[in-house]
Amino acid sequence: MIDLLDKVVVRTARTLFLSAGLLVPLAFAAPAHADDVGLQSVQVTLCAHVPQSVANASARRRAESKDCDPALARSDAFLAADAAAVNAVAAACRGAITRAEARAVCRAAGLTVPTTAQTDLLRPPRPRPGGPALEKSLPIANGGGPRLCAVLDHLVNETDVDKTANFVCLFNGGQETTVTARSRAYCGVQCF
Repeated sequence: MIDLLDKVVVRTARTLFLSAGLLVPLAFAAPAHADDVGLQSVQVTLCAHVPQSVANASARRRAESKDCDPALARSDAFLAADAAAVNAVAAACRGAITRAEARAVCRAAGLTVPTTAQTDLLRPPRPRPGGPALEKSLPIANGGGPRLCAVLDHLVNETDVDKTANFVCLFNGGQETTVTARSRAYCGVQCF
């Protein structure tokens, strides 16, 4: 059964110029077929963690961030570590996962491969049976192959936090926070 959120039609608004020079949005009904007017549908997907028998690839990367706000330093460090880990594992994922394997991974998760040109990873990632808990997922450019993604595990037990005096950080007790975060990326397949 398809959820309402699974298929979204991107719509554009038209504007109408009035004699007073005002712009007024003009709502219009979508045509019977969105492709008739160049609109594209987007499938909201999730990233299913690929079994080790298909792709036994992972990459562990670290990144550092400094900020007066400890939460911002932590967030920025994990974002950078995530991006570095995904970039490191992407080539191995593209080389290991065929279209048939992607279909099998999605089928095992009770889903199917996306059928539209546009996808959006908005659902939480799905771990493989017995696999680690996953924090989030990011897409991998596929180059014409199956729609791939990377599932990410934030290695929070390996996070380093240091505080140093910095007079600029008045609102945070004069302390600047340096966070070194580590993430591990694994191969995944976008499923719908």
